[in-house]
Amino acid sequence: MSRSPGSPLETILLRYLEALFNEAAQIAACNRFHSIQKRMARCLLLKHDRAGIKELATTHEFLAVTLGVRRATVTETVAILQKAGLIRSTRGRIALTDLSSLTAAACECYHDITEEYERVMHSGVQGGKGR
Repeated sequence: MSRSPGSPLETILLRYLEALFNEAAQIAACNRFHSIQKRMARCLLLKHDRAGIKELATTHEFLAVTLGVRRATVTETVAILQKAGLIRSTRGRIALTDLSSLTAAACECYHDITEEYERVMHSGVQGGKGR
C-alpha cells in the first residue's frame, strides 16, 4: 500500500503537529510570565475546548504536574477560582460554572493558543481563513 505525498490525512496530521508545537511553546512562555490563577484558567479552558464538556475529571495532583507547581498551590488556586464563582470543585472533578468570566480571568495565552489552533487547522480548508 503506497502513500501519496500530501494526502488529506498527512496534511491534517502535519497541521495538528504544528498547532501542538506552537501550543507547547506558548505554554512554556506562559508558565514563566503569568500568575498561577491566569494559567489555571487557561489550562481548564483548553481542557474544556478539547473535551467539549463543562465538568472535567481531573485531580489537583494532575493539575500540579500540568502547571508545574506544588499540589498545595493548586488547592489554593482552586479555592480562589471557586470563591469567585468561576468553577466548582469536588473530589476528582472541576466544573466550569462561568465560562465567560473564566475566559476573562485567563491570560492572553488562551486566546493566542485557540486562535493559532484555528488558523493552523483551518488554513487552506474550505471555509478556513487561509495563511
